[in-house]
Amino acid sequence: MTDHRLAGAHELWVEGDTVCVRYHGAISVAGMEQIIAYIEAVADRIGSVFLLVDSNELVFPSVEVRRLLAERGYARVKAQVRFQRDFAQTAGMSVLLQNAARLLGRPSVPTKVVETEAEARAWLAEVRMATG
Repeated sequence: MTDHRLAGAHELWVEGDTVCVRYHGAISVAGMEQIIAYIEAVADRIGSVFLLVDSNELVFPSVEVRRLLAERGYARVKAQVRFQRDFAQTAGMSVLLQNAARLLGRPSVPTKVVETEAEARAWLAEVRMATG
């Protein structure tokens, strides 16, 4: 791990062209703003990034956090993958956010939800190869 940081209780770091996020509990609007700012700062340094998210300890975000993600989102993310043992909740949240972003006219980011980190990393590798 390099460039390891915290946004509240949530961990952020960079691995090559990938920003990694590990949630621990609920995320506040201020915490999500820090995460978005971190992703944008990394993208400023290296260009568009991939996003790998560990949602195993994430508490379903508030309406305000979901609204922030729909409005600002991850404009410079090429693709994102989330992993969580009980991925039905995470998959549902991803669909909600994608639909909200679409209603706001924002471009869709390729997104995948899987159960394990290994599956998440494998999917990112496939997307990375496909996008060059």
